[in-house]
Parts: sequence; C-alpha cells; structure tokens
Amino acid sequence: MLKINKSDFLSYLKYNCNINLTKEQEEVVFNISGPMAVVAVPGAGKTATLISRTANLILNHNVNPKRILGVSFSKASAMDMRNRFKNFFGTIIKDTVPFSTIHSFAYYVINNYSFRRNAKYTIIESKNSPVNRVVLLKNIYTKYNNDFINDDKLEELSSFIGYLKNIMVSFENTEIYKEAFPVPNFMSIYKEYELYKKKNNLLDYDDMLVKCYKILNEDSEILNFYRNLYDYIEVDECQDTSKIQQEIIKLIVKPKFNLCIVGDDDQSIYSWRGAFSQGLLNFKREYHKDGKIFFMQQNFRSSKQIVSTANEFIKMNKKRYNKELFTENENGNEINFINVENEYAQIDFLVKKLKEDENLKETAILFRNNISSIPLVDRLVKENIPFYIKDSVPSFFNSWVIKDILSFLQLSFDLTDIDAFERIYYKMKSYVKKDDLNILYNRKIKESIFKTLSSNENYFSSSYRLKSFEEKFLKLSSLSGDEAINFIRYELNYEEYMMDYCEKFKYNMDNIQTILGILTMVLSSYTSLQDVENKLNILKEEMEMSKSKGKFNGVTLSTMHSSKGLEFDTVYIIDLIEDILPSPDSIEKSNKGDKTCLEEETRLMYVAITRGRKNLYLINPLKKNNKKCTPSQFVQKLYNIVNKDKLSSNLSNNLINDNNSFHKIPLEEGTLIQHKSFGIGKILTINEDILTISFGNGLIKNLSYTLCCSKNLINAFGGE
Repeated sequence: MLKINKSDFLSYLKYNCNINLTKEQEEVVFNISGPMAVVAVPGAGKTATLISRTANLILNHNVNPKRILGVSFSKASAMDMRNRFKNFFGTIIKDTVPFSTIHSFAYYVINNYSFRRNAKYTIIESKNSPVNRVVLLKNIYTKYNNDFINDDKLEELSSFIGYLKNIMVSFENTEIYKEAFPVPNFMSIYKEYELYKKKNNLLDYDDMLVKCYKILNEDSEILNFYRNLYDYIEVDECQDTSKIQQEIIKLIVKPKFNLCIVGDDDQSIYSWRGAFSQGLLNFKREYHKDGKIFFMQQNFRSSKQIVSTANEFIKMNKKRYNKELFTENENGNEINFINVENEYAQIDFLVKKLKEDENLKETAILFRNNISSIPLVDRLVKENIPFYIKDSVPSFFNSWVIKDILSFLQLSFDLTDIDAFERIYYKMKSYVKKDDLNILYNRKIKESIFKTLSSNENYFSSSYRLKSFEEKFLKLSSLSGDEAINFIRYELNYEEYMMDYCEKFKYNMDNIQTILGILTMVLSSYTSLQDVENKLNILKEEMEMSKSKGKFNGVTLSTMHSSKGLEFDTVYIIDLIEDILPSPDSIEKSNKGDKTCLEEETRLMYVAITRGRKNLYLINPLKKNNKKCTPSQFVQKLYNIVNKDKLSSNLSNNLINDNNSFHKIPLEEGTLIQHKSFGIGKILTINEDILTISFGNGLIKNLSYTLCCSKNLINAFGGE
C-alpha cells in the first residue's frame, strides 16, 4: 500500500480532494491515538475531516483499512461516508473501510453469536419473517382494548417501545414512564409482545441493539473477537446515537480506547427516540477521564449574517459546550422576517417566490410537522411547480379522522350507502343500535337509509330524529369544503365523539384539530366534494412519486428534523407560531422550571436556520384555522438578534419607563407586539407617542404608547 508523509498527504487532500484543512481540522486528522471527541458546528466539514483522518491512519500509519470501524447514526450517513471516502481515496486505497450503522454492526454480532452458539434468531421486520410485526401489535392491541388501532397510533405505540429499549429501561422499570404511555393497557400489550417474540426467537429492529449489548456483555469470547478485530473506531453524528448504542461502542473500544466520536451537542434533536447527547457533552465522564476534546467552529456553508445570528441564538441554551460559531464568508443578504395573514397567504407567498426562483434545486421549505407539507403540495401540483418531498405523510391519509370525514361525505352523496353509514352511525348520536343494522342489510334499499329505518317498527318513535338526519345529510352534500367539515363537527355531533375518543384512547385533540384544518385547506380548492377520496389518493400518489425523483430541479420539502445534514442557497421556514414551535408541552415544562424540552426545540430551530447558505426566510401566519395565533418566541428572539444594533441606538428615545410599572419595550418599525384586545400586531410606524400597528384581518390601529403601557395593554412579543 502506498505510504506518504504528512506534507504529501496535505498536498493530496488539497489538490486531489479539494480539501484545504484548517488548523482546527488538522488537529483532528493527525490526532490518532487514545479517546477523543470532536465537537463540530454546522457546516464545519466534519465528514471530510473524519474520512481524511481515516485515510491518514491508513496512509501515514500503515493501519489495515479493515481494522477501522466507521459507525454512523443513519444508513444514509454511512453510505455518504463510504462513497466520499471512495471518491477521494479510491485510487490510492484499494481495500474498503467498513462504514456501517450501529444496527448493521449489531446484526453481524447476532449472526456471529448464532453461528457459534447454534442459536437461531429471526428479524421480525425482515422479508423472511414468519410474523408481520404490524399485524402482531394490532392483534395484541385489539385483545386488550376491544378496539382496532389506527395507523398513526400504531406508529406511536411502536416508537415508544423502541424508545424504552434505546434508553435502556428494563421491563420491570417501565411503569416509571406511565404518564407517557401512548395507549391504554400499554403494559399488558408490551408484556405479551415481548413474551411472544422471546418464545419464537424473534427480534425487532431495536431488539437487535438489546441482544447485541447482552451478547457482548455476557459472552467474553465474542466480545474479545470484536475487540481484537478493530484497532480504531470512529463514530459520526454521536449526538444522535442512543444510550444503548453508545454502551455497545464502550464495550468494544476497550482496552485500546482508540476512539474518535464526532458530533455537535447543539444539533442534538432526537431525544424523543432515545438520543443520548450526554455521551458527547460529558465525554470524559461517559467514556474516559483522559479523553481529548477538539472543536471545529468555522462554518464554510452560510453567509456571515446567518452564521452570526445562529451563533447568538443558540447561546440562549445553557447545557452546551461554550463555543463560537464563525465564518470567513461574506455578509450576504439580510434575514427576512415575513408576517402573513393566515396559512393561505403563507402558501401564496411561497408560490410567488418559487415562481421567481430559477434554481429550485437549491431551495428548501422546512416545517416542524410533516403534515404541513400537504396543502403546500396540493398547491404546488396545481401550479405545476416541481418538488421533492423528503418525508412521507401516511399518518394523515390513513388517519381515522380523515376516514370518518370521507364516510360522512360519501353518505351525503348516496343516502343508501350502508357501508358508509355503518362506519359513522354511532359517531353522530343517531341512537341506531348495532343489531338493527341487519334491518338495512336484509333489505334491498331503494330509498334512503333513514327512511328505511323509519319504516321499521323499532324506530317509529324516532322517525322525526331520523328525518332530521336525512335533511342534514342532504344539506351536507351541497356545502363547500370548510362549511362541510364544520357542519359534520357541530351539526352532526362529530365534535363530541372526537373529544370522547381522544380522551379514552390518549389522542391529542390539538393534533386532530390540525388534521381537520389541513383537510379544510385542501378541500377549499375543490369545486366538488363528491370525488374527495380520489383526489386525496392522487395527492398521496404525487407525494410518494416525488420521493423517487432523486435530484432534479425542484424545491425540497422537509421537516426540520430530516433537514439535518442538508444545505441550500435559499431556505424558507414556515408555520413559525407558538404551539407548533415551541410546543405547548415545552412551554408548560419551561414555566415550571424544566428547560430540557425548550432547549431541544431551540436546537431544532438552530439546525433549521443553519441549512441556508445565502437566503433565509422566517414566516409566521397571524391566523391559523380562523384563530389568532402567536408568532413563535424564536422569531422575536431572532428578530432582536438581527436588529440589536438598531434597537440599542433607539433605546433611549423609544423606551418609556414609569417607575418600572410596565415593561420596557424597545420600539422599532417591524417589531411584533401583543395587544390584550387586538392580539398580535406589527409596528408600521412610530410618530413620537403614536404607534401605527397592523393587526390581523387588515386592521390598522393608531395607539398611544404611553396609554397602552400604563394600562398594561401591550407587551413586546417574545420579551421577558
């Protein structure tokens, strides 16, 4: 194998790989022995640095490539490292380095154990599994709750089981988390699920980690095999790995401790699925007391405007390494703070901007919840704007609420549709008994279901109520989309059913309201509601097809979580309102003194804003679902950071302080304020004591600042 010295190696990186290492990066690349943690800010070139370090081990220190284990959090990240290593060094390093995910490593350990100990295991989520995991969980749920579980709730149940395993909570200690149990009778479901798998030697995706850890912890022969197999271990995206994943790494890295973990505590955004950022944040305590910590703080991606703003923003968090994000890039464009009237105006704004953009491939729209993409995709399809969506949204299309609304609509267009009636009759207080559905199935219905039931002696006394239902369904068929949904909710008693169902089966009613709001937006563009189901199916197909389009000239739609690792010239972040980001739960816990969740959501916003290279748009609708909404506190904090110089210069002139009897508010045109009567507004102009403020629905008010403050009527939005 070719062996080159440090100087030649640096020249090779520079001229053959276009990698010109900074002093910070060089320290990482040429530190090869002992435990080390690398804290790398967004856009710091950590992947290029890590694979350069790998190449240095091979070329300068004669390490066999097969004796270096490169581990990453995701399959996509592992493949990226493998491909980039081959592209950069494939001509001079012929042997491959085993880059893989920790799950893949666990799979190999289990196979090795199975071969040596003659123990056979089947991965329940593999093609060869005799049991379908989804079907198994559905059947167990039905057994204990006497009801079918919906797809979105099934996903929540499955994820929570995985979460418990990743944070290493034993079954005996699971009750500690009972407040977070996603479904009724969770412990019984969990117990039977685990017993069934154990009895049949089945493992699910997260069981692979549990089994791998147990094998390495209890079987010294196999543990020593892997300790001797690898001389160096490198872990990318360490902040995203879970507790059990890191414990597996700790077992195999001993006693050599030639370990390099790379990550960023400020980009730890996956605690809800068990990510253990303390491994990086408390590296010396968690891994080795003599471990070295290196920082890569230079951002090569974004403009100085974006970088400096992000640097100040993330400092609001306290549980983090003290570091300074900086760049040598140019200042770039101003960060854009966009207030729009409502969610419809938000899409209008995006469509207008996208039509002006000649390079949509370098443009992304980010959102907190993937459900936000649905009305956006609906409009992009109509406007013939190409797009690529990174996340699928099956939970929306398969939601029980959507299916119920479709059943109501189907019955309104065909009053003889027995199947539709059977799905909803008990959800609208019809007082029809289940046994009496046979009245309908045993007859050839020629007139409406309601007339058929009225003619039966069991329902003579209910004929007036049934006639009223028939009239309501006839009216429903003639309504527009938003009118139809409100009619179903309040005139056909569905709202009461939803509230009872959510309470019984632990659904979040706010999430249900969001689903209905999104459906209303989609239906608002339809002239006829008769083909809603087909149109929703077409929309679903468009979204699925876009995922297979690969790289093309289309705008990327992604959740903030899935955007990590990506970068674009222009980034739009939408739906920046309270109750979405940050969430009500985070705010409530923060008010009680627990800042953990709020700090994670701050990191999520930090990840989102650092995806942009040149242009960043922060967009918040002032109304959503016909209700006033408060812009995210993150928006005002970012606004204050961007405009701090202007605010400081105007502070003495524009602050009024009546012996501290009301809040000091830095006034500047464009500042968001909250008025007790008029809600959220934006200051248009300041003329001595008179503020001209634009509120929702086009309402513009001229208000006395002194009077408003003395009466405690206004506060600067996001102020302390």
